[in-house]
Amino acid sequence: MSKYVDQEHVVKEIEDWADGFEESPGYFSGKQVAAVVQDCVDIVLNAKTIEASDWIPIEDDLPEEDELVMVTMEKDGHRMTTTAVYYPSSLFWHDYVTAWMPYIEPYKGEDAECNN
Repeated sequence: MSKYVDQEHVVKEIEDWADGFEESPGYFSGKQVAAVVQDCVDIVLNAKTIEASDWIPIEDDLPEEDELVMVTMEKDGHRMTTTAVYYPSSLFWHDYVTAWMPYIEPYKGEDAECNN
């Protein structure tokens, strides 16, 4: 099953990790470290990505077991979006869910005290 990552975050982590090599003596030259880091960054940036608004048809892929995701479901000619946890044996997934996407945390705004 696929996992989804924030490319910018991964690139920053790689670059921060590489900064430690430049500051300490070791077995590799700065040019060698820079080349490996650039290769890693290129791999991340060229990897398959799914935008937050991209729905994944269940025929193409399914979430990890017990993963909370957003789903589009259809029943009796009506279509709606909700959240669900994926259980492979659940008839809900096989009978009603047509597509899913990674769960997106709700917008919290500037009011961190909000409980909704």
